Amino acid sequence: NRDLMSNDPKQLAIAELFAKFGLFYERQREQKKPEKYTDIVSSKLLAQISLSLICRKPSVAMKNKEGEMFNINKYYSEIFDQDPKKLLLAYLVYKYCYEKRKKDDELSLFASLHIATMIWNKNSKKINDLLSALKNKLPKLNLNKEYLSSYKVIKNIVEKNKKDDSISIGHYISRLEFEILLNSSI
Repeated sequence: NRDLMSNDPKQLAIAELFAKFGLFYERQREQKKPEKYTDIVSSKLLAQISLSLICRKPSVAMKNKEGEMFNINKYYSEIFDQDPKKLLLAYLVYKYCYEKRKKDDELSLFASLHIATMIWNKNSKKINDLLSALKNKLPKLNLNKEYLSSYKVIKNIVEKNKKDDSISIGHYISRLEFEILLNSSI
């Protein structure tokens, strides 16, 4: 589990970089957060974000299987063998999408990982420019156009392919078949 991996050099490097930008990276459950931090990013959330955005497996990430994400024989290396700056930027893109959710819109509530995945993978030049600019302070992200475009693509995929009304949108977009459709549209 994630507590066993908390002292892995990759985890320590991520924590160090996040701290430079004023974010507390919680490597293990119930780790004491110093008072100077207001934002907490758990290693579990970052694993989901990396698995979704960087590895292009948002439906797998939605299943939230900590035992697989932190298992060296499963997804751990794929998730965390990344430049910590890339992981930080992936978190910021996800956070942008998460904060755009609307309570009265089921798709926006459940598709934050999917929307962020589309933004990340369809806008590689913008992402690379943001990565290059990531020096001493967090960039202000303006991804509204990309968010709306990605939301629209995902909505169209759901409308064209979700045939069973008894299945919730959240459940449908967590399916592998949806992930395949999403990745084919990136």
